[in-house]
Amino acid sequence: MTKCLPTDVPRWWIPTDTVRGVTRTARYIALLGVGALGLVGAACTDGGDPEAATDPAATAVEDVASATGDDSLFVDVATITPIRDGTNTWVAADGTEVTFEVVIPPVRVLGVAGPVLIAFPPGGQDLDLTRRIVDSDWRTEALTRGVVVVSPAAPSTGLWFTDDSAVLVGPFLDAVAAGFPPTDGRFDLTGISNGGLSAFRAALDHPERFRSMALAPGAPPADATDEQFAALAGMRISQFVGGEDASWLAQSQAAHDRFTALGIDTALEVIAGDDHFLASLEPARVWDALGL
Repeated sequence: MTKCLPTDVPRWWIPTDTVRGVTRTARYIALLGVGALGLVGAACTDGGDPEAATDPAATAVEDVASATGDDSLFVDVATITPIRDGTNTWVAADGTEVTFEVVIPPVRVLGVAGPVLIAFPPGGQDLDLTRRIVDSDWRTEALTRGVVVVSPAAPSTGLWFTDDSAVLVGPFLDAVAAGFPPTDGRFDLTGISNGGLSAFRAALDHPERFRSMALAPGAPPADATDEQFAALAGMRISQFVGGEDASWLAQSQAAHDRFTALGIDTALEVIAGDDHFLASLEPARVWDALGL
């Protein structure tokens, strides 16, 4: 991967440009594991001067002052993580790279708190599929509702619900919050299929960091304890599952029953006639379930 790193940009973010082409058919082909891995271009123009590139942190004071109407507002730009619409890469302390897709509505300003949705992708969680799902399911509603969406592709350590990748979730959330802090310090959370498994793992590992969660579909780890479930009591949890998706339906129902027994705010919608891909589920219904 080509990286363009001006010396004044913190090295834990590596912004890149993207080219998107999306159809719902392509989404389902990708979900079945067919399709090529997307290539990520460099953020700066080939042969260009990286010194001339605009650093979002350098303009944060002006942007925040404009958004708040307070020209005297002080913002410590050293504490703001540069993050741009499109594809970015975060580098963990151990050197593991996490590439992720971001949607930033025009109304949102770097460094200013607001709703932020963490959206774990399905399938193999590769970058190409992550981009497709962002464009088909999250982008339009994000722009309409003014919500920043952050969707991380799986790192080299494995899918997001596995132990080696799950340990990166906390530091990754810290880095996201340094650029776009979530309202009241709590993110919203969603995931599809393997992304639903990943979302459940993230919520169980970091219950204090999420306000709501919607899975389409999803299921908790088989060894999750009632104590871990009870820690989600402060969250709003919604599950969508196809009526023809027997295995996932059983897991979703079991999770719903456990949440209900613990007095947790939970909802389960079984969509008759749908299979695992939930073709009739409109993205707006997931957004509404999140309360965004």
